[in-house]
Amino acid sequence: MGLDCGYEGNMDLEGDRPKTPAERTGWHTIRRNVVSDNGAAGILGAGAHDCVIRHNVLERNNHRDWGAPEMGAVKLHFCDNTLIEGNLFRDNECDHNLYINGVHPHWEGLGTHKFVLNPVTRRD
Repeated sequence: MGLDCGYEGNMDLEGDRPKTPAERTGWHTIRRNVVSDNGAAGILGAGAHDCVIRHNVLERNNHRDWGAPEMGAVKLHFCDNTLIEGNLFRDNECDHNLYINGVHPHWEGLGTHKFVLNPVTRRD
């Protein structure tokens, strides 16, 4: 993956995995980047909140052609209060350029308020 704006999930190698919503990661601004040629997802976020992903170019990600149905140029799991605006998705090898899933089963209310504005998808 290109950028990780969340935590590792069950693979908590450093021992710093969030245990409750109050401990979750967040407050990331990912702006004006070129995220390209990654073997899997371009931007991945699990459990992050209050993030902004704006005006990025995401191209040629998932070139290893991972078969997971949710693989995408931007893949977010149970993120809260997230704004995704004005990104260009181009030539990504995935079913969904943008994949956002629902709530976390143990954190009630988490996974709400996601806003996607003006995405541009092109296949050159």
